Amino acid sequence: MRTNLSAVILQMAALNLGDIADFPFLEPPDDKMIRDGKTMLHEVNALDKAGKLTDTGKQLAKFPTDPKLARMLMAAADEHCLTEVAIIVSALSVQDPREKPADKMQQADAKHAVFRHPESDFLTLLNVWNTFEEQKKHLSNSKLRKYCTENFLSYIRMREWFDIHAQIMQVVKGDLKLHPNTDDASYEKVHRALLTGLLSNIGFRHDQYEYLGARGLKFFIFPGSGLHKVKPKWIMAAEQVETSKVYARTVARIEPEWIEACAPHLVKHNYFDPHWAKKGARCMVSARTLLYGLTLQAGRKIPYDHVDAKAAREIFIRSALVDHDYHSNAPFYVANQKLLEEVGIIQHKGRRVDLVEDEQWLYHFYDSKLPEEIFSGVNLDTWRKTAERANPKILFLTKEDLTREQEDVVNEWDYPDSKKLGNLTFTLQYRFEPGHDEDGVTALIPVHQLNQISQTPFDWLVPGLLEEKCIALIKTLPKQIRKHFVPVPETAKRCLEIEPDFKGALQEWLGNRLRKLTGEAIPLNAWVMDAVANHLKMNFRVIDDQDKLLDYGRDLKKLQAKYTAEAGDSFDQIASDELQYTGFIQWGFDDLPETYEFIQKGQRFIGFPAIIDEGDAVGVRIFDTRPKAETEHQAGLIRLFQLQLRKECTYVLKNMPQSAAVELTYHRLPKHPIIDSSREISYKYDLLYLILHSVFVEGKTLRTQQAFEQDLQENKPLFIGMANDAGKIALEIMQLYGAIKIQLQPLNVNDPLVKDIAEQLGFLVYAGFIHNTPYQQLKAMPRYLKAIQYRLDKRINDPQKVQEISRYAIRYWKDVEKRMKKERIIPEQEFFRWALEELRVSLFAQQLKTAYPISAKRLDKAWDEQ
Repeated sequence: MRTNLSAVILQMAALNLGDIADFPFLEPPDDKMIRDGKTMLHEVNALDKAGKLTDTGKQLAKFPTDPKLARMLMAAADEHCLTEVAIIVSALSVQDPREKPADKMQQADAKHAVFRHPESDFLTLLNVWNTFEEQKKHLSNSKLRKYCTENFLSYIRMREWFDIHAQIMQVVKGDLKLHPNTDDASYEKVHRALLTGLLSNIGFRHDQYEYLGARGLKFFIFPGSGLHKVKPKWIMAAEQVETSKVYARTVARIEPEWIEACAPHLVKHNYFDPHWAKKGARCMVSARTLLYGLTLQAGRKIPYDHVDAKAAREIFIRSALVDHDYHSNAPFYVANQKLLEEVGIIQHKGRRVDLVEDEQWLYHFYDSKLPEEIFSGVNLDTWRKTAERANPKILFLTKEDLTREQEDVVNEWDYPDSKKLGNLTFTLQYRFEPGHDEDGVTALIPVHQLNQISQTPFDWLVPGLLEEKCIALIKTLPKQIRKHFVPVPETAKRCLEIEPDFKGALQEWLGNRLRKLTGEAIPLNAWVMDAVANHLKMNFRVIDDQDKLLDYGRDLKKLQAKYTAEAGDSFDQIASDELQYTGFIQWGFDDLPETYEFIQKGQRFIGFPAIIDEGDAVGVRIFDTRPKAETEHQAGLIRLFQLQLRKECTYVLKNMPQSAAVELTYHRLPKHPIIDSSREISYKYDLLYLILHSVFVEGKTLRTQQAFEQDLQENKPLFIGMANDAGKIALEIMQLYGAIKIQLQPLNVNDPLVKDIAEQLGFLVYAGFIHNTPYQQLKAMPRYLKAIQYRLDKRINDPQKVQEISRYAIRYWKDVEKRMKKERIIPEQEFFRWALEELRVSLFAQQLKTAYPISAKRLDKAWDEQ
């Protein structure tokens, strides 16, 4: 009735008979039926939101069929698949010709199986048609009937189907002048055309069996469908029927992109996460597309100015022009950046925030100059080239614009850019950032000059900070001495009335000046340099011949000294009788404190208890360092969980996706270049370790029996699912690794590109990597390996980029070596280690995208913060 009513509504609209609700029917249709009919017509784009007839609707009104079927035919003409769709549409207009007698279900299924298409019940119907038509060409009517009987097809329904098809084609080719295609149409074309009439009947599989459909409807694929066992992610159905459950009948696999393309008048867009994209010099926003409550796509990036031009313009100005997160060779931009750096140094030198205009002033400067339609680097350049003909300096800043006080407030004498010591000259840098490690003045010391200098000349700092440092030094004196110099600021100023010669020790000079002013002598050991604020002590950055940072700090003597590693193996022997348990297969021991104090031979020791892995049981031991205890405790917990989940672990090991070749390849992987492990390598058990760690242990301490048992109970249901996911990821990694090794095999091992990739692979895929790699990072490894493949395919070998990566990699792994020699554990520097891989993706395979924004600057910050 609804279908018929929608056809009536469409014809009335086409004939300008007015709204159906106002028509004087003897028996007016129900209001809900009218609304449903109009809704369906809007769905097929026959009516707009206001209920007005569209151009599509005018065309649909010419078809003597249900509007949904007419929409399919109209789309088929556009997609050049009218031949196939006309057959399918006529099939949807009659009863299914396939018969399944109750007493011959299996025989019927066997006969019908030859028609079945693996992805589409619609194409199954097309196969029935094509087969019948072929038989019809050379069989008599009686033999054709016999053929139908043998293949469980209704001869009468087949004739009806052919009759309907003939009527449709008569209208299509005759009245509508449409031309059927002669070449076979693709799967996508046919189903995109059908989809235009079935937009309410789409579904997304949101669990193993059930689909989520339009407007929150949940349904299942009908058991008789050829896709019942396949269960594609997205489907469309010819109809949805409700029996004991809601079932979709006559279904096909579709892609969400097809839905979006077929329903531009129906989809809704949500926008989130507006962000600056430096590469495109434009503000982008993530878009989420929905139809009837179903998310078709989430995260597509589109220009933000298409959504909110005003906000996009503001972000462009702030990000590109104020924050300088923009690459441009425009003269104004280059000049302004240089000027801002110069005047920025004034504030760092003067240690004041009021000497230079702030970022808000800079924003208003550009905001007042740029037209409203400027929101990207492209249209800025287009506008600028025209505007600069009339005013070449329209976007140029001047020093007068940016500085609030006279230049002599911060002069070269008080705040020099270098410090000269004999024949040596050292560059000075300034930073005004209280709390930062390098707040104050920093001297850049080339490593080959490190032993040629002493701390004393640098204690004088720079003339502009000398008065403040003298005040600070006087305040470090004991009270009985300091009382002779109050008020301290005035006394310090009087000391500096005679300009110092900056020779000798600052404390000696200041002591002599104070004695001359007051007669009070000051012992040298009365000064407490360590009590002076950090920004009043020179900071040293030791650099190599490539100007790369080697080390930094404010104690020059420590930087000059050589450090040797310390050993502490005797602790195990001392603590051997303390808090020892062994042979447990469940938590049968006391809760474990984080630290454990004990006395041996009159001395107090502090140890760190941990559960340890004993193979077929667990025990408890004390360790000398917290990192070592945490490493052992993690392994012990994993073994204890495995002992509690014997049945589940056996199932996982038995059903783990793998092959003998993968196991053999994994076993033969080369050792890690740095991390030495005597542990037995096993693909299955390493993967099991990873799964147990990810589900039960990662991010937790679990030092009490209650916490352990609660963790086991809460996360046990996640175990099998995680095992399936991890198994697939590990298998993909091994396959990608094998493919890369094949790619590398014919290449020259001395090729810089090959050497760099081989080194990277050695740190990624090595003997036992599954055991050692956190699950979240293991999930990212296929992307890292695909980036390597892309780099090999494109032969990308940029020496500058390789050198940049190497700088961080060498620094990181050298630190790992140093810490391992000292503590015999792998240090917890996970973020920096994996950020190296993300940096490789960003440098060599940007199209694969990084997990988070990454740059050399971010890596430097990460290193400083670890």
